[in-house]
Amino acid sequence: MTFRLETDRLILSSWDADDGPLLVRLYGDPLANRDFGRTLSKAEALTSFERYRQAYREDDFTRWKVTDKTGTFLGAVGCIRVKDHQCLGTHVEIGWRLLPEAWGKGYATEAALAAQYDIQKRCRISDIITYTAPDNLTSQAVMNRLNYLRAPERDFTAHYDSIGEWHGLVWTVPNIAV
Repeated sequence: MTFRLETDRLILSSWDADDGPLLVRLYGDPLANRDFGRTLSKAEALTSFERYRQAYREDDFTRWKVTDKTGTFLGAVGCIRVKDHQCLGTHVEIGWRLLPEAWGKGYATEAALAAQYDIQKRCRISDIITYTAPDNLTSQAVMNRLNYLRAPERDFTAHYDSIGEWHGLVWTVPNIAV
């Protein structure tokens, strides 16, 4: 079972079994992960890789592998079901993480819009949120370009063993798949 979605410049697709090193590279890049506060180890990145593959098998959506039309890996963008989050409960989150060489080209916005439309139309899921750290102005700019709506009443502070306390600002995602 494979998934492929094309935009004008990008391809969003399911992860092949041998794509693990791509996610290791992405999650090991200090700039790509500066909002998270640290990079992920190879083992942690591969755990995320398996989680993304499992999510696609179970939910029919995930954080997709994103490449340009030449096949150059750019990052991961899409929706994932977060189960029993300590502050937000179970929810569907849209997110993006791109390698630094892909920044500043509108790829995050283009890919997120495609992923959002897909999950809302194909999977009929409209209750989607996204969140980021208060100092992640780059992601907040993407959220604003996508016309996501700030939901300050849902902002949270969570504790993660790996990074300690993390403050999240929450946006809701309007339904565009009519």
